Amino acid sequence: MKQPFSLAFVYKRNKSFMKTVNKQVESYTRLVGLCTENGSMFNPARDAIKIDALYALLDKARKKHQMVNDTHHRLMSAINKRNDALVEMTARCQRAMNAARVLISQPGLLEDLRMYQAKIRGYNLGAIHGTHASAFAQEGMPGSFKKSRGPIPYLTISSKLDHFAHFIRCLDVPAYVPNEPDITVAGLKASLDELNTFYASMLNSWAAHRIAKNQLRTVVHSEEGLYGISKIVKLYIKSVFGARSTAFQMISQLKFTKK
Repeated sequence: MKQPFSLAFVYKRNKSFMKTVNKQVESYTRLVGLCTENGSMFNPARDAIKIDALYALLDKARKKHQMVNDTHHRLMSAINKRNDALVEMTARCQRAMNAARVLISQPGLLEDLRMYQAKIRGYNLGAIHGTHASAFAQEGMPGSFKKSRGPIPYLTISSKLDHFAHFIRCLDVPAYVPNEPDITVAGLKASLDELNTFYASMLNSWAAHRIAKNQLRTVVHSEEGLYGISKIVKLYIKSVFGARSTAFQMISQLKFTKK
């Protein structure tokens, strides 16, 4: 199952979904309007396609549509907060690494810190690519590294948080006592807690958005929703007014899809 990992991904998927839904809701709105224009001639025996029921279904679709928009906005906001916190985490790691080089004299511990910092920044062990070699040489990074391709995937965010937790554990030694509160062990732990909160919020927002989209999809594309009801209405109009009638010709042009 695909999951969102960036603003662009979420926006693109939601835009594609809503484009189809908007067309269906617009067509159904026109269908209900045409049925209403027929006045007393539109008098079906089946409750599901009576005028009041048609309007009730339209109102339900609009409410589910608004719910998708609301949850999409909350998801985008949660992703923004997560992204900002990840940028701040990377910056704090760099500052903490600089402080560790001054305060810690154990080569093995410094190498562990550099390894976790590289993982947090999205670099993996391997061959050096392009201009990254000089950047690592300037920072004194051990070994050779290559940068991961593309943006950090959604499913690896938890891995980055794990690497950050290991980075903090490595710093939890008596020698590491910087004067800057935000890069002390306590300050870094507070930053990790905040990141975990943002990450959980994003997961909850994503779940709520998926549920809202599934509910809207059911209302629009199911047999009990706009798709199924529109088919029954067309059959009723055809039976009452005839296949060559203006009323049926107008309503038959409205297209609905099942997904």
